[in-house]
Amino acid sequence: TAYAGPVAVGTTTTLKAAGFKTGWTTSDVRTATYTMNFGTLPAPTFSPVPASYVDSVSVTITATAGATIRYTTNGSTPTAGSTLYTGPVDLSQTTTLKAKAWKADYTESAVASGAYTLEVAPPLLSRVSGTYPAGTTVTVTAATAGATLHYTLDGSDPTEGDPQIASGGTVVLGNYTLKVRSFKAGCDPSDVVSAAYSVS
Repeated sequence: TAYAGPVAVGTTTTLKAAGFKTGWTTSDVRTATYTMNFGTLPAPTFSPVPASYVDSVSVTITATAGATIRYTTNGSTPTAGSTLYTGPVDLSQTTTLKAKAWKADYTESAVASGAYTLEVAPPLLSRVSGTYPAGTTVTVTAATAGATLHYTLDGSDPTEGDPQIASGGTVVLGNYTLKVRSFKAGCDPSDVVSAAYSVS
């Protein structure tokens, strides 16, 4: 490019120039680097906000226009080598999500961090509380894939030490209160689902 006036420099730039004239040897090259810094980027934001969610949550991360976002889900601080954000992050277990933003001519952002607590969805019972003929069964179904179901008949809240029933399994009704709870690794247990039955 032939020089005809001041060169506008709007981003970090290395400018090189040399002089040329017919019959003369070309000049040495002069080099100058102009470094820009327009400040520190704001930390990225998460939507929805960190909180407790049932079953799963899809998190959108936003930052200054043109910035590159990188994130982690293992609790470590994001670096330039961390996973590049390209779309919503789907979480299906309790996770601490962290993100940082980078953009040319800016100082990288602070770390945005949020704890997303995932709770297993409550199981489903095929029959509501009530009196039924002897021999009637109730079907218990998991609402979260991969969850295990534990139940009690003595009125206590189920723990993982109580009897397990497969999703789609049945229990013969009696004069008792059935309580069922879903469990899944990496998630908080579901709310307890209960129904009071009697037989005639």
